[in-house]
Amino acid sequence: MASTSTNRFAFLPGLVFTIVVAALARLAHGLLPKEIADPVGEVIVAVVLGLVVGNAFRLPPFLAPGIKFSFQTILRLAIVLLGARFSFQQVVAIGADGSIIRTTDGGAHWQSVKSPKNVSLFGIIFLDKNIGFTVGEFSTILATTDGGQNWTLAYGGNTGDFTVGPYFSIAFTDPQHGIACGLAGDLLATADGGKTWKVQKLPDTVAAYIVSEDSASKKLWAAGAGGRMFIADQSGQWKSIDRTAFHDITDLTFAGNLGVAVGLNGTILLTNNAGEQWQAVQ
Repeated sequence: MASTSTNRFAFLPGLVFTIVVAALARLAHGLLPKEIADPVGEVIVAVVLGLVVGNAFRLPPFLAPGIKFSFQTILRLAIVLLGARFSFQQVVAIGADGSIIRTTDGGAHWQSVKSPKNVSLFGIIFLDKNIGFTVGEFSTILATTDGGQNWTLAYGGNTGDFTVGPYFSIAFTDPQHGIACGLAGDLLATADGGKTWKVQKLPDTVAAYIVSEDSASKKLWAAGAGGRMFIADQSGQWKSIDRTAFHDITDLTFAGNLGVAVGLNGTILLTNNAGEQWQAVQ
């Protein structure tokens, strides 16, 4: 009976250890200059500190259950929160069948916004409090210039053309240059703030579910089916990156040289050198 009770709480030492590391990370984050601390965030600092401690020191085996629990449960929750980067007063959400809802008081009240196209929308981005874009089925791109109160068709949207696929995600490196990603390596790029769009292709014809900017280097990343990842330099040339995972990657974010990619079957990939190497979290 005592053995069963001991096993039940075997994760506690490692969990306490993880909490101490997280507390140290919060302290370290507070010591960073504001221009670094704001984009990086406490979660990224905690992840990097954890990797440094785990690789620099030989930790006792009794800490393993709690550390594993922290990575599999707490870290994944933290990554979700890391991705929730929006103004808590003004928020725009999108969904199926052209659904667009908007709040200007932190979620106390929501209003439905009319979409010019009755298509499912998958990705959204705002460049400032007024200018935003959302992407979805039938190669649709919608644009707003008033904080999401009104939307206009910027590209695609021909619901009778079943030969065109959806766009899943959209990112901008500056107010003029943006890109959307979709099925079969499909990309759509703008160099004039969304006024016009030009079709491009990834090096391989695989679905890309997420496109994200590394704001430090101003490079774009795309990732998707089968764990495939691609990077574009500042000239817009895309190249494939060696795979660390083989499950679909569905989200990707950077803060300086630090990055996190997540996907199906619990896939979590981390980098602390701007994507030169990626490490899978077990």
